[in-house]
Amino acid sequence: MRNMIDLGGWRFGRLEALGRSKPAKRKTVVWLCVCQCGNFASATTADLRRGRVSSCGCSPPNKDAHSTKGLSDHPLYMSWMYMIYRCHVPRHHNYCDYGGRGVFVCEEWRDFRNFIAWSKDRPEGGRLHRISNDGPYSPSNCFWSKAPVRLGRRRSAPRLLSDRRQSKQVNSASLQQTR
Repeated sequence: MRNMIDLGGWRFGRLEALGRSKPAKRKTVVWLCVCQCGNFASATTADLRRGRVSSCGCSPPNKDAHSTKGLSDHPLYMSWMYMIYRCHVPRHHNYCDYGGRGVFVCEEWRDFRNFIAWSKDRPEGGRLHRISNDGPYSPSNCFWSKAPVRLGRRRSAPRLLSDRRQSKQVNSASLQQTR
């Protein structure tokens, strides 16, 4: 038999697991939980850990908190979606230049509706830019611009050059001298 994880005292949403209850099915562990409202509820280990049960029923799950249903045709949707992907999806091809360096999207902008509200003054065909290249995507660090902005904000990270025998790091200043 596998080792059972003791969830006693753990909190899952509004529920706190008190202890094991009787098994519902063979090899299924059911937990007796108390909700913040004071009611009791039972839930399996899998339901608690996967977030399928988070209250006794007094508070329905908020599935529409970050929903973009009906908004995918909005002109800003693709910009917003790729901003999220670059910063938070490790398999995105640009993740190493954004999320991999610590650049993230603020919690407020993870809701597309908030991003739309902030973007009301966007010029037609405008592009989103960050003031600090190492800072997050947030209202205090971003602005819209119609023209391309190159304020010398490129980061000067060492580049890796390799030949067949050895690899060495060369900074961008020495690359400029060799050209």
